[in-house]
Amino acid sequence: MYFRFKQIVAVLVMAALFLSGVPAQLNAPVHGASDSLFLNGFYAINSRSESDVVDNLSSVSVGWSRVAKDAQGKVRFATEGQKLGPADEYPEYGIPDTLREEARKLKQSTARKYLSVFCADANPKDELSVPLELLSLSDQQLQEQVINPLVSFLTTNPAGINFQGVVIDFEGLREETPGSRAIKNRFNQFLDLLKQRIGERELLVCLTPNNVYNYCDGYDYVHIGQVADTIILMAHDYYHATPGNPRPDIAANAPYYQVEDAVKKMINAGVPREKLLLAIALNGIQWIPKPGGNLEVALPTLSRIEAT
Repeated sequence: MYFRFKQIVAVLVMAALFLSGVPAQLNAPVHGASDSLFLNGFYAINSRSESDVVDNLSSVSVGWSRVAKDAQGKVRFATEGQKLGPADEYPEYGIPDTLREEARKLKQSTARKYLSVFCADANPKDELSVPLELLSLSDQQLQEQVINPLVSFLTTNPAGINFQGVVIDFEGLREETPGSRAIKNRFNQFLDLLKQRIGERELLVCLTPNNVYNYCDGYDYVHIGQVADTIILMAHDYYHATPGNPRPDIAANAPYYQVEDAVKKMINAGVPREKLLLAIALNGIQWIPKPGGNLEVALPTLSRIEAT
């Protein structure tokens, strides 16, 4: 969910609502949400069992699409619920088999509907990187292979939903050399082209703050803050351990001081505070000691934690 910022840190966002198995009682306070309490939930993987929660939200981001590489080696916008080929690493971000029932519940809700488009590199150690291949496309290829079919899907789709905006969740963008702006500039151009095509519809962009461990530097916060209507600040996943240390360097998922620092840095960088939504990952952190003094981290969902 998301709570919209009114002042510096007046907004909270619960970004992993349907991915984390959130119990219904956590959503009770969202009834009667006003402009100062804006709640958004991601409706994506394994969301059907919690579809009734949509009625409690101000908006819902439907994760039925991705940018993927198909069997012919073409990087394109995809909504299929199965693998397009061996290089399609996230087929779960597609139209579900239970579309008819899920679409009915979504259309009955008064919540705003956004289409979430996911793209990431599942294994940074291999040679495949769909995000980088996407940004290597020409402007014409971006239009033909990604933007045009995406925009068409907003109004013409099997669910019969008229989406009111787009959530761009492109993760893991990194510059290839220190000081370079090549990736930033291409991602900026992609967002500019997309914004032009969606017209009055909203553009939301997911961003990771620069104070997380091993953060990705391929994002121009200032430009994105200008072109996007809303920035979803994923200020979580701060947990970190150094191999061989008996205790984690940062044990918690989202320590308050880290989150506060992330918000302040984003605002100081020139991002309008009224555009910020703060993401909260609703999962637990469990550190498991291993032989040799190393630690292994597990991320149990709330439903799993409550069941034990």
